[in-house]
Amino acid sequence: QAKLIVSASGGPIPKQNYAGELFNWGLERPSGTLVQFNGKDAQFSLVESTIAQAKPRFAVAWDYADIYGKEKNGNGVFLRFESSADGMSFTIEINPELKLPEVHIIDSIELYHYTGVEPKKLPMTVNFVGKYVYKANLDACTKNYIEERLQKKPKPIFLTLRFKNLSNQPCFQQYDFASPWNLQVELIKKVQVVREEFEKLIEIQTVYGQGDSPTYSTMYLYKEMEKQMKQARGHVIRRHSKHGEVPDHMELSRKFKEYSFDWFKYEH
Repeated sequence: QAKLIVSASGGPIPKQNYAGELFNWGLERPSGTLVQFNGKDAQFSLVESTIAQAKPRFAVAWDYADIYGKEKNGNGVFLRFESSADGMSFTIEINPELKLPEVHIIDSIELYHYTGVEPKKLPMTVNFVGKYVYKANLDACTKNYIEERLQKKPKPIFLTLRFKNLSNQPCFQQYDFASPWNLQVELIKKVQVVREEFEKLIEIQTVYGQGDSPTYSTMYLYKEMEKQMKQARGHVIRRHSKHGEVPDHMELSRKFKEYSFDWFKYEH
């Protein structure tokens, strides 16, 4: 009778999902199957790497989940990351479909406005409210900086999110939580987000509606869009729509004017 062995993936970091966490994009230590032949029979056992450097970084699994979630259902790791009307206090809500522990996960968040070799650091004060919800605040100086410089000069802005250590939580003992999640983000007005969302709905309605003539539903969507745009206040922080997946500032500075920077003198 044939024996079937199913080991971890052949890559350096295998997948592992104990409870469907992280949209099933969880990671595990490198491992393999050990077969010990003993005469007529054989013994099978799982062998995992035990060295500290072999731990998968939680930030990598978190990033996979963010990209995968947006592709599949439009929501990544966050359901909300937006400010109130004053532009200083933000509500951050983690997507519950990640099936993460309902504990304090985010340790700190910082924004970096890339104006030169030493980017401008814009720290946020983060407080855990409970059950995937956080309140974050910018101080008055940071708010003024954003309004006076960042929005008028669209230089790149990056987000650094540091995690609490969750190695005492079920399904998360295998991760390294030391590495932060770094990515390029957009800080845009909520009114723009509202417009984008309704334009997608209107496009779908037009395609599946009555040809080019506006249907009743399309007209309703336009009216609702105008209504919500008038009510929209504050800003939204989200993954950059163009450069948010694999930011390479040196390469981007060669291709795009808004990233222009003389990197040559630092390459050597």
